[in-house]
Amino acid sequence: MEEQNIRMAIDRHWAASAAGDQVAEHEIYHDDIVCEYPQSGEVIRGRSNLQALRSHHPGRPSGFSVRRIVGKGNLWITEYVIIYEGKRVYTVSISWPAVAAFCQSGNFPRKTVSEYGGRS
Repeated sequence: MEEQNIRMAIDRHWAASAAGDQVAEHEIYHDDIVCEYPQSGEVIRGRSNLQALRSHHPGRPSGFSVRRIVGKGNLWITEYVIIYEGKRVYTVSISWPAVAAFCQSGNFPRKTVSEYGGRS
C-alpha cells in the first residue's frame, strides 16, 4: 500500500507539472526539501525556494514527456525528456521518499535531478 501511495503522488506531481499547476506540482515536496542538481552544483533548500526558482527560471522548459517511472521502498526514479530552448534534454529525477516519513506527511524530503546524454 505504501508504494501504491508513493506512485500515485508521483503521478499527481507529473500531471500537475504538465498542466502548469505550480502549486499542485510542488505539493509532493516536504517544506524542508533538499533538491540537488549535480550537473550545476546547485542545491535548493525548501519547497518555497524550489517553487520560486522553477516559476521564474529564464530558461523555463517548454514541455516534457515521462518515459518511465520505477521504484520501490525508499528509491523512486523518473526518466523523462524535457525541452529547453527547443532542445531535448534526457533527465533523471531520483526521489527518496523515506517511506515512513512519506506515509506520515505525504511529502518527499529529498530529490536529485540529473541531466544525462547531453542536449540534442
